[in-house]
Amino acid sequence: FGWNENDVHWCQLEFREGLINAIVHGTLRVKKAGDTEADEKRFAEDLKKARSSEEAKQTKVHVSVDVSPTAIQVDIQDHGGKRTRELVEEFLTRDPTAEGNRLKTSGRGGLLMKAAFGENGVRYYPNDLGTKLVLRKEKTGSNTEAPQT
Repeated sequence: FGWNENDVHWCQLEFREGLINAIVHGTLRVKKAGDTEADEKRFAEDLKKARSSEEAKQTKVHVSVDVSPTAIQVDIQDHGGKRTRELVEEFLTRDPTAEGNRLKTSGRGGLLMKAAFGENGVRYYPNDLGTKLVLRKEKTGSNTEAPQT
């Protein structure tokens, strides 16, 4: 469809970010509590336990991708239970460049997704299954630079 390499790269990168978030935080329901070495270790242990649970083996993440000559849209639906709009908004509005966040090892996904897909190209829809993430990118020119954050 003639998409430029830069747009394809950033869409792929942020698709992976959204998918990993849906699996880890949505479907497996593992939450990171802090940024100390002990928090990182606890997060890794919690993730390992969650991945081997019977519940994890039964849950799914559904993905659909639509690529056309004018737009790319990726829908990612987790099955993590009902989420609140406030939690989603916190994720999307978190500023990883703020003084207390600069050295944190996580929390940059929302900013990067918005940079790659645009302010209006990242949407979350809480529902009975969990949360549906919709990433939509309209085709741009031949820009070869990284998105601005």
